Amino acid sequence: MKPRLSLLRPRYWPTWLALGILRVMEPLPYAFLHWLGRRIGGLVARLPLSFVGIARRNIELCLPGMAAEEREQLLKEHFRSAAVGVFETALASKALNTCKLRWRAVAERFC
Repeated sequence: MKPRLSLLRPRYWPTWLALGILRVMEPLPYAFLHWLGRRIGGLVARLPLSFVGIARRNIELCLPGMAAEEREQLLKEHFRSAAVGVFETALASKALNTCKLRWRAVAERFC
């Protein structure tokens, strides 16, 4: 497989930075990652980002009978859960890599 040099362009630097941060956070305790994810998700829900506005409007359209405060709480919980999910995905990736290494070691013994 040839390395794709186009992935090193500045356009992809934020993605590489995010992946690096996730890699650094992998060894941290799960409870801390869960706490941090909830804090980051709560912060993202307050930012004036386009996808936050879209989510807010979707909730408003889908749940018109719900009070505005309850909809905001639902929105905040959604982004908290999503941020925790990002950290959990990083942990699952680490576990998968560890499992692959174990299977590789087993296969090398018997092949």
